[in-house]
Amino acid sequence: MWDRCQENDWKSHQLHCITPKDRLLRVLNLLTTSMREAQKQWDSATVVRLGMQCMIDLKYCRFLDQNVQDNAENALFEFLARSYSRQNQWAMAMQFYDRAIVVNDRMKDFTRKGRCLYGKAQMQMSLGRYDDAKIVYQAVDDIGRESGDFELYGKASLGLSRVANKSGNVEKAMELAYEAKKAAGLLLDNQWGQNRLEVEAVILIIELSDIQATDFDDTLIEKALLLGAAVDADPREGGSLHSLQAMELQGRRQMFMGQHQDSAKTFAQLLVQAKQSDYRQVPDVSKMVTRVTQYLKILVDLGVVDVRV
Repeated sequence: MWDRCQENDWKSHQLHCITPKDRLLRVLNLLTTSMREAQKQWDSATVVRLGMQCMIDLKYCRFLDQNVQDNAENALFEFLARSYSRQNQWAMAMQFYDRAIVVNDRMKDFTRKGRCLYGKAQMQMSLGRYDDAKIVYQAVDDIGRESGDFELYGKASLGLSRVANKSGNVEKAMELAYEAKKAAGLLLDNQWGQNRLEVEAVILIIELSDIQATDFDDTLIEKALLLGAAVDADPREGGSLHSLQAMELQGRRQMFMGQHQDSAKTFAQLLVQAKQSDYRQVPDVSKMVTRVTQYLKILVDLGVVDVRV
C-alpha cells in the first residue's frame, strides 16, 4: 500500500488514491453489472449517480484498446440518455444521445447510431420540436432502408407518422402507421421486437381512426390486446402500458357502440390492473386512470350502469 500513496489510513487511501487500473475496472463493473441491474429496475436515479462516477473515472484515464474505450463510452452515454428520458429530463437525454452518436460514427456502428437517433427524435417530440424530430426520424429511416434493418425502418415510420399527425395530415400519418405495421411483419428472427413494433403500430392506427364509426375494424383492438399482453409480459418490457392502452381503446369503442355494461366492465378491469401492476411510466398511468374514471362517471351519471366509482 505504501508505495502507492502516503495515506496512513486504508479507507482514506481507497477514497483518494485509487489507481488508473482500479478506475477502469470500476467502470467495467458499473457498466456490466450495477448500472445494468439498476436500469432493469427502472431505478434511473441510481443509473445517473453511477454514470457520473463512470464519467469521472473516464476523465482521468482511458483504456489502451480504442475499441474497448469506444464501447464503454457508448454504453455509458446510452445508459444516461435512457435514464434522463425516464425522468422526463429530455434536454439532458438529448445531450447524451448526441454524445453516443459521435461515438457510433467513430465506430462506424450505424445500427446503434440509428437507435440513438431514434431516441433523440423521441426527446425532440417530447419537447415539441416536431420539425427537428422529422429530420432525425428521416435519418433513421435512411439507415433502416440502407442496412435492411426493418426494426429501425418501422420505428422511423412510427415517428414520421406521429409528426404527420401533429401537422394535421392524418392521411399521411395513417399511411406511415400501416408501413410500420408492415415492417413489423418482416422481423422474422425477433419475435419480441416484432410484437412491440406491431402493437405500437396497431395502437397508433386505432388512435388515428374514427373509433366511433360503424365500419371501424374491431379486429384491430383484439390484435392490440393480444400483442400488448405478450409484450408487457416480457421481462425486458415489464411495466409498459401497451395492455392498458389497448383496454382503454376497447372500453371507448364499447361505450360509443352502446355496449355500456361491457364498457364499464373493461374500464373497471383497467383500473384494477393499473393499481395491482408495477407500471413504470407513473405520470402516464395517472393520466390514463383519470380519463377512465371520468368515462365511468359519465356512464353512471347517464344511468346506464350502476357501478359507483
